[in-house]
This record gives sequence, structure tokens and C-alpha cells, in this order.
Amino acid sequence: MQEHYIYSGAIHIHSTWSDGSKSIPEIAAIADSVNLDFLLMADHQTLEGLHRGQEEKYGKTHVLIGCELNDPENENLNHYLVFNIDEEIPRDLKPSEYIREVKKRGGLGFIAHPDEIRGNLIRSFPGNPWIHWENDDFDGIEIWNQMSEWMERLTPLNKLWMTVSPRKGIYQPCERTLAKWDLLNSRRKVIGVGGIDVHAMPYKIGPLTLVFFPYKIQFQSIRTNIILDQPLSQDFPTAKQQIYHAIQQANAYIYNHRWGEVRNLPFHLLHSNHRISIPGDQLGYEPGQKLIIELPHWGKIRIMNFGYPVYEGYHRQLTYLVSSPGNYRLEVYRKRHGWLFTNNI
Repeated sequence: MQEHYIYSGAIHIHSTWSDGSKSIPEIAAIADSVNLDFLLMADHQTLEGLHRGQEEKYGKTHVLIGCELNDPENENLNHYLVFNIDEEIPRDLKPSEYIREVKKRGGLGFIAHPDEIRGNLIRSFPGNPWIHWENDDFDGIEIWNQMSEWMERLTPLNKLWMTVSPRKGIYQPCERTLAKWDLLNSRRKVIGVGGIDVHAMPYKIGPLTLVFFPYKIQFQSIRTNIILDQPLSQDFPTAKQQIYHAIQQANAYIYNHRWGEVRNLPFHLLHSNHRISIPGDQLGYEPGQKLIIELPHWGKIRIMNFGYPVYEGYHRQLTYLVSSPGNYRLEVYRKRHGWLFTNNI
């Protein structure tokens, strides 16, 4: 059976090149201390870290530098995560234009926090939804954004404990976003990634300075793991392209590290000739194909086909006979929280 290699990453990170509170080398050192294999930086409207030569390997952590774009007519709308480009995208381009420009340059583009809704509790931080769905050239979407979920769940009654322990306020991806993702995938492959949108914001209270959502805490929450058929190369440019290729193929799954690390291949399809297919793979349906689920902990398993559950049950391991064609993905819940969400097979 084909051996696979799992690498754990954090996506959508801000540094002092925009509105984060630490430099890229400082952030990378923190990521290395919590065993992250890669970071995808996304400072607002700039690739300055890339131009300064900060895209490199720090310890075991590969730091790849992209940027986050926004609508020039309203900076709160249509945020777009862009990776694998060498120069900034012009700031005056409209959403449909910067999507096309990223595609033209061979970059990777992801719609950030697509369905973000915020209440009136934090008036200085309005929601940042995506509203320009008419252009279909984006590569994927954030199906889970930690900051967005935290903001959406914030109430006057829970704001204290949500601030003291932000990971406790993370439950699962937004149902609106998952429904949109499933609809998009019924037409073409749309990659799903998880983002933490971390800034580690300092806040002064008298003589004290508190940091909300520090990098180390956030790095132990929403992660995107990639699945490779070869180990990451020791050559950084090669490893960079391995990471981007796996993401581009949707050979990835998203999980909340708080509820248990997932460093194995949790979900694959077994063919009658013992060949396997992984999340992101596209193949023809044949009788006898089986979905294989192998988890490090027990959880409530939900097998989805085109966004509809076809099986639910509590398991650590499960073999499910595929009886019809479709887009199959896995959801797993632990302690009433979302734990694991894979891309489609």
C-alpha cells in the first residue's frame, strides 16, 4: 500500500509587516516550538517579508509568504488570500480583476472568511464577508476561520471567558460556509483550508499590556494538514512547491488541534486492487470501493456525500462500502466540537 507523509501547517498569519504584533522570524520560532511544519503568511497588501528574504526554513518550520488583498472600494469586503506569487498585485484592482490576475500569474487564491457576520458588540471591527461570487477563478475558500468564528460567537455574557481562553469558543466551521463549499464542489473542485487569522493584538489596560490571541495559543487550534506521497525535501524551494502542490490538489484536511492531534491519514478510499485515493483525488466510481477511516481518538463520524450525511456513528476506525458516485468527505466531532474536516474524494 502506498505510504503517505503528513505535514501540519497554519494558514493566514499576520506579522509586523501589516497588523500583526511580531516579526516573521519571531513568529516562525513560535511555530517551530509547537511542531508546525509550515506557515502561510498573509500580511495585508504586501509581500515585504518575501522581498526582505524572510521566506525560508526556521528550525523545522517552512515559512511561505503570501498576502491578503481587499476590495479597494471597501476594505472590509472581499478579502482574498494569495500565495505563490513574487510581486504584489496592484491595489486598485477590483475583486474579479485580482482573482483573474492571481490566476494569470500562476498563484494560489483563497476566499477568506467568506460568510463572516459580526454583531454590534465589537463595532470597531465590522464583518469582512465575500460578496463577489460571480468570478469563478478562485482556487478555494477558508471553510474554517478561527477569528471569524470567535467574533461571531461573542456575546456580552461570554466575552470575558472567550477572551481569556479563545480556543474554548471555537466549535466548528460555519454551516453557511460548508453549504456553500459543497455547492461549489458539485460544479468543480474547490479547495477547503482552515485559517486562524492571527494578529496577536496588544491591548493596554492602565500600565499593563495584554496580548489577545497570542501566536502560540492560536497555533494550537485550527490547522491545515497536507498529505504527500514523498517526504518534504531538504531543499527549501522544492519543499515550497511540494506544499503548494498538495494544497492546490486539495490533498489536505483541517482539524482543531485542541481536541487531539491528527498526524496520520484519517480518510482514504480503498480500491478493489488495494490502490488508495486520498482527499483531493478525482476518480471514477467502481463497485467494491471502500472508504477507510482511521482516527487517533474516538469521535462522532459523519460521512458526507455532496453535503448530505450518508452515515453517522461513533467510531475510531470504520470501513464504509461506497454504493454510489459522489463527492465524499469526512466530518468528525469530539466533545460536541468540530474536530476534523477533510477535502472531498
